[in-house]
Amino acid sequence: MSRAFAFALGVAGALVVSLASREARADKPWAPCKGCLVVEPSSDAGPAPLLVTLHGDIDHADTTAAPWIPAIRARGWALLGIECPVAEGCDKGSFWRWNGPVDWLVRQIAAVRARFPVDGARVYVSGWSGGASYLGWHAKEISQHVAGIVIHGGGVAPPQGTCAPVTPPVYFLVGDQNPLHGMAKSLRTYFEGCGHLVTWDLLPRAGHLQELAALDRARADRILDALDRRAPQALEVPVDAGRTSTESAVDAGTYAPVPSVVREPSPAVRPPEPKVAPSSRGCATNGEGHETPWSLVAFSCALVAVSRGKRLSSSSPTPRASRSASPRTGTCRARRRRAGCSAL
Repeated sequence: MSRAFAFALGVAGALVVSLASREARADKPWAPCKGCLVVEPSSDAGPAPLLVTLHGDIDHADTTAAPWIPAIRARGWALLGIECPVAEGCDKGSFWRWNGPVDWLVRQIAAVRARFPVDGARVYVSGWSGGASYLGWHAKEISQHVAGIVIHGGGVAPPQGTCAPVTPPVYFLVGDQNPLHGMAKSLRTYFEGCGHLVTWDLLPRAGHLQELAALDRARADRILDALDRRAPQALEVPVDAGRTSTESAVDAGTYAPVPSVVREPSPAVRPPEPKVAPSSRGCATNGEGHETPWSLVAFSCALVAVSRGKRLSSSSPTPRASRSASPRTGTCRARRRRAGCSAL
């Protein structure tokens, strides 16, 4: 092979690689942050609403946004699925453990508004699982930047009982068999106390996986309709994301709760509430980071209960009447002491 031919072959190969990488970059959709997902607005009726989604623990922006996308595209709205930012310190894939500043979220929203025709007075945010808990924890700040909030399968009341000066509507989609359901109820109490209009869409006998499955196309449309009807309560998301919003220092308890839109079963069919609230340790959370997604909490609690029950039953004394049982039963009793055996 001549040197000239080898050189020409090398140049051609480099050109092919360059063109392929350029095409790949051109096909990659724009997003304001790494791992984030953007659905562009398609409406010709002027600036479109924007839905912002926050994913749960050990999850990603695309999977959490997926149930919303059919309803979003049918309406011509825009969507921003936010990935918990590793570059900002979110190294566990969890919004609530990251607990980063709301201003970072506001900057991503501002970037979408600068690129696409988005109605700043109709920006809504939805959090799933740990993302919902992040929204609850920062409810005062979030309320000042959005026109409506969706709490889906999670929620934690903010540490202080202070209220925002504006009260966007809040839609809860929660199951009463989620072991952390009490936290969602506390967040509902906070929002109602601050004057937010709350829709309580309760899923009877539903755990965390059922909460996730409940967000189908029909319910997505229902939630977006509920939020968009009340959009005039909202403040615009500032394009100047560096501006710090003020907060009201009025205690939530000083507000009379406003009427709520309640979607829950009648008392006759509602499952009984647990007598003990979910613990702050063990099956729930001890306040430190962990790798267990919310969808496994119920399974872990059930496994602990079953294990404890087996230990108690195996350690209980054998009734006197059974000691005169057949040799076969006596053999089983001896085997139980050595390796564990149930009576045949």
